[in-house]
Amino acid sequence: MPLSPAKAATVAGVSRSAISKALAAGQLVGFKRNNGHWSITEKDLADWMEHTISRADSTPSAPEPHPKRNDLAELETLREELKAAVAAGQEAREGLASAEARLEVLDEVISNLKADRDAWQTQAKALAARPSGFFARIFGR
Repeated sequence: MPLSPAKAATVAGVSRSAISKALAAGQLVGFKRNNGHWSITEKDLADWMEHTISRADSTPSAPEPHPKRNDLAELETLREELKAAVAAGQEAREGLASAEARLEVLDEVISNLKADRDAWQTQAKALAARPSGFFARIFGR
């Protein structure tokens, strides 16, 4: 009985995308039905599973014990590294605070410069609108 890619994935214990990729790569034999859907025979799925899927052993091995850290020198080294990391973090925070303060000052300077620019532009427009020439200045025309 032919299987759909989803059912084949369930049987094989892999994702549907793994089945689709295997079909596209030609690693898994299947055929497209008239409606465009893939079908996979149980034999082809079993052959593919034998060649590509490696299963974990049924008897899990005992976990390896963690080495005990009784070594005082190693403990002192770790403490020193921790102190250095904390100091570096504090230094970074101070640098960040300093940069933020400078940014605030620069924002204020930029605001002042924009206000000056706008004032100069207004003055320039007023001067450009005034009549020019000797008689225009004298008679105000």
